[in-house]
Amino acid sequence: MNQQPKKKRKGWRLGRDSYHKLIVYFHNGNSRTRYSIDWRHAYSKTRDPAIGFANFRKLISKWGKAAKTVLIYHIATDTKVAHYFEGEEVEIDDDV
Repeated sequence: MNQQPKKKRKGWRLGRDSYHKLIVYFHNGNSRTRYSIDWRHAYSKTRDPAIGFANFRKLISKWGKAAKTVLIYHIATDTKVAHYFEGEEVEIDDDV
């Protein structure tokens, strides 16, 4: 009875499979980079960018005014999708 080695299941990975990237700059000088989790669980069949974006909005509301500037980028095109200043969304200037 030959046993075949089990194939390792490939799940989603942050950074590699994320649609968006969030960079936050705090008033105390710290900065953080977060990648969107666009799937329900590690082995789900589909990704949905709305899931990750909703999670980002929850984080931004949690940080509130402690976060000086928050920038959200679409990773594939490297374009700015959203900009927040002290918890409030700011209009993105497309002329730049």
